[in-house]
Amino acid sequence: MFQGIFIDQLESDKKFAQLMSSSGRLQMRFQKSTELMKLAKGIMANSPDLVALDYRLNDGYKAGPLAQQLRDQALETVTKDFPIILVSSEDDLKAFSDNVTVHNLFDRRFSKERLGKPHRLEILSLAKGYKHLIKHWNKKERWATFLGLSRQ
Repeated sequence: MFQGIFIDQLESDKKFAQLMSSSGRLQMRFQKSTELMKLAKGIMANSPDLVALDYRLNDGYKAGPLAQQLRDQALETVTKDFPIILVSSEDDLKAFSDNVTVHNLFDRRFSKERLGKPHRLEILSLAKGYKHLIKHWNKKERWATFLGLSRQ
């Protein structure tokens, strides 16, 4: 089973972790946001298969700096990489859209107002896709594997 973490500053939003979970396939747990570097180190120590972030986190920082820290730390070795998704309010997603410097840090974004069961498979697919890529990344024939090509 895949394991994920949903980071939000509001305890009342822990319900979104359950909305992203798929029984027997992906278990998302809620974690309240804390100081940026402490949170980044804690996330990396847990080796999640997926991380979901609210746009506005603790101490006045937003999801972008945390996502950047996670991406930087995952660069050390490809096996530590995982998808990062943004799960936030419509207003916060609008603010995110206006900040073009952070767009490439997130694999997908979802509105809290619309998040539901139909999105579970998409979120699970991100975790599975990353694991598949990582498994084959250092193999010489990786592109043939990724593209489903045979050696004929």
